[in-house]
Amino acid sequence: MHLNINDTNYFLDSTAERKETIVFSHGFLLDHSLFDGLREALRGEFCCVAFDHKGHGRTAPNETDYALDQLVRDTISLIESLEEAAVHFVGMSTGGFIGMRIALQRPDLLKSLVLLDTSAEEEPAWAKIKYHGLIKMHRLLGWQPLIGTIMNLMFSKAYLKSATNQESVYYWKKVIMGNPHHTIRYFGEAILARDNVLSELSGLTLPLCIVVGKEDVATPVEYSRRMADRLPHASYHELAGCGHMAVVEAVTEVSDLLRVFYRNHGFPAAP
Repeated sequence: MHLNINDTNYFLDSTAERKETIVFSHGFLLDHSLFDGLREALRGEFCCVAFDHKGHGRTAPNETDYALDQLVRDTISLIESLEEAAVHFVGMSTGGFIGMRIALQRPDLLKSLVLLDTSAEEEPAWAKIKYHGLIKMHRLLGWQPLIGTIMNLMFSKAYLKSATNQESVYYWKKVIMGNPHHTIRYFGEAILARDNVLSELSGLTLPLCIVVGKEDVATPVEYSRRMADRLPHASYHELAGCGHMAVVEAVTEVSDLLRVFYRNHGFPAAP
């Protein structure tokens, strides 16, 4: 289904209605299918709603308003459109940037927050230089010289090399390379300009779960450890052998962790 939110036509994919709803928010260059495995594992007890961010997947691009604050406002509007008192939120990478800010700005909208391979801090100066260079290179040369670098940012080396994962690797190459330069430039620049909210996290009281791949290159494990230090009540997990896309590389382990997390906080979970 599609919803018009703040002049952008957003795509949403929802499972059958249940008593509790989880909203899944993906990272830069990805799409809602990132969460197919998690949604399948949890759909027995939850209504699982995944959507494509502006300019990604089946959501229309927008000529303006790619600032992170606008992405947060769009997501708040999307949650409000579900007409529920509050939802559970699962955010990976950019989705985590958004989820944290919703929790800080509109705590009434969230029952719980799961942060997957993300950061509460600003992008380091050296990384901004690197990623701005990649954006410019894409404008000049397209995807072919860059896709190897991007895949190494997304996945662990072992996952990329494994013969059993090649269908998945091919699929995600197609998803990533399907993004137009407009999205890469404006969405990318927006998230590279994000502010630091680490010091604000200690004020959060909702149930929290933090999961990170120990081989995450894009948002290294140290970022998640610093979030966990600010959130002593959070459930915290490091996944050995996984990169930035731990939710793909170890979907069974991640779904098991979330199932236990929700059950421990009194929410329904698939058996």
